[in-house]
Amino acid sequence: MSGVSLIGFRRAGKSGIGRRLAAKLGRLFIDLDEAFELHIGCAPADAILHEGEAAFRQMEARTLEKVVGTSSDAILSTGGGTPLLPPNRDRLRSYGRIIYLHVAEEELVRRAERDPGIDRRPRLAGNSAGEEVRILWPVREPIYRELATWIVESKGKPADIVARCAELILRDEAVRPKSP
Repeated sequence: MSGVSLIGFRRAGKSGIGRRLAAKLGRLFIDLDEAFELHIGCAPADAILHEGEAAFRQMEARTLEKVVGTSSDAILSTGGGTPLLPPNRDRLRSYGRIIYLHVAEEELVRRAERDPGIDRRPRLAGNSAGEEVRILWPVREPIYRELATWIVESKGKPADIVARCAELILRDEAVRPKSP
């Protein structure tokens, strides 16, 4: 067995879907933000605020390295920016399969504007939560697509249904013979 990483933009449902998927598969669930807080000693939002984005990304990379080094078959929910660093992409690939939980840009903008403070993370200077999505989307979305083993559309579907789709993909792969 190998690990499964969930990637996608902030507010795509990675944590909720990951918890459900782990329960369905009988696996450990790891939320990288929670692991960060345990490993580093502060919340990601506080690290960004006090140390800056670049320092936060390095701390996040160390946390990811520790997580993938100690849990070989968990369901891992990453932060939205985790795949930005090439070493993190390499770690995620070596960890196992990667599911990109895709939500369209406009839906993410609506979600961000509906609840802008949900994750307490500092936004890019002077931008609303919706504007931040529009700025980050063209940078992150191609990285998610390139990195993904599978892409699962999660917009408009209950988390249980999305988790079930991911479960079926993973179970099908486990029983399907490898092609020569």
